[in-house]
Formats: sequence, structure tokens, C-alpha cells
Amino acid sequence: FPEPLRSRVLKGRKIEGSGGLSCFDGRPGAQLPPFDFESTEANLKEKWGSGKLSKYDVMSYAMYPAVFDEFMERQEEYGKLSYLDTRTFLTGMKVGQELTVELEKGKHLVLKLI
Repeated sequence: FPEPLRSRVLKGRKIEGSGGLSCFDGRPGAQLPPFDFESTEANLKEKWGSGKLSKYDVMSYAMYPAVFDEFMERQEEYGKLSYLDTRTFLTGMKVGQELTVELEKGKHLVLKLI
């Protein structure tokens, strides 16, 4: 952002953990050390099992490690939940509600909460 606007918005505040910088010069991630994807993937496979990880899981862990660990814990506890639509996942089913879940193409499961 241009300097007059930047100074008014920041009002002298410093970026936490930056050694006293009030703003970044260039891309913020440029100051970080390189991420070791290979060792992270090996650690995740050791922790969660190699058969349970997709090619996107290492990236998810790199960006949001705590969220990824919580997701994997829930998946271990409840199984794969991607079959549920978002509303059912977030709010649960109501008594008497019927839900059709597509397990794979041509294979549907009808659930009813009684």
C-alpha cells in the first residue's frame, strides 16, 4: 500500500515476531525458511498411516497443521465424513429426517433418523 495510507492504518503498530518491523518489504513468505515437504510427508505417514493420506494432505498440513490434525482425529473417530452434505455435517440430522448418501456412482444409501 502507498506510504500515507500504510502509516495511518498501522498507527505505529509492529508485526509480532518480526524484530520490530511495522510492515513487510516484498512477499511476507519470502522471509520464512524453505518448507521440507519430504520429511513432513514421512512424518505424516508415520503418524496417520500411508494408506490414509492423499497427495493434498501434506499441503493442508503445511498451511494449517492444527486443523489438519484435528480433521484426521475426527476421521479416525467417525470414519470418512465426505459423503455427508455440508448442512448435515454441521447441524446433524433431525428426528424423522431422511437423507440419501451417494457412496459411489450408482450406489446410494438411504438413512433415516428415528
